Amino acid sequence: MEEVILAEQTQAANPAAEGENLPEQTADATVDSTKRFKSTGDLIKAYTNLEREFTKRSQRLRELEKAAETAAPTAPEKEYSKETWQTKVDSFIQNTPAAEPFKAEIAQEILDSGLDANPNCLELALSKVLVKHYKAPSVLTSDDDFLTEHVYKNEKIRDKIIKDYLSEVKKARAVKTIGAGGMPAMSPVARPKTISEAGKLVMQMSGRGK
Repeated sequence: MEEVILAEQTQAANPAAEGENLPEQTADATVDSTKRFKSTGDLIKAYTNLEREFTKRSQRLRELEKAAETAAPTAPEKEYSKETWQTKVDSFIQNTPAAEPFKAEIAQEILDSGLDANPNCLELALSKVLVKHYKAPSVLTSDDDFLTEHVYKNEKIRDKIIKDYLSEVKKARAVKTIGAGGMPAMSPVARPKTISEAGKLVMQMSGRGK
């Protein structure tokens, strides 16, 4: 009787003693674990290593994400790299005729001044170029090349100089002299032969020339 009771207690404590009492899935898992690991200790060690590797990779991922957030922003696209650049340039030149003579300088100014990523680079570059070419009026009026090219060849300015000169001549008092016949004579009036001479005479008569 005692042997029968002991046998029943042994079976209850160790169900694996009779294979028919084990669930099918548990039996399969036991077989697989037996094939992969020699002991329960090896199984625990394997899972511990796996967990450690997972933690390590998770930390590395967080570091990479943090580095990406603090990384320098991507450089903006250059204006001249855009497909619409040529159209933008053509429109700018058409609407700003004063920029036509300075196209090469404008392009160089955009590169030298770091304006290549600015949407208004053409306007800003033109302003910088014009400042470089600026000359005070006192400097321009002393530049013979400038006067010849932009003043004396200008029909309106030329007519204005001649008209003012003739007006001043009429107002001038004639110098009277006694001639052989006893009649007063006027000294001959010096008439300019060139536009340049006319301009100088006007300057002298106004007290601004020598």
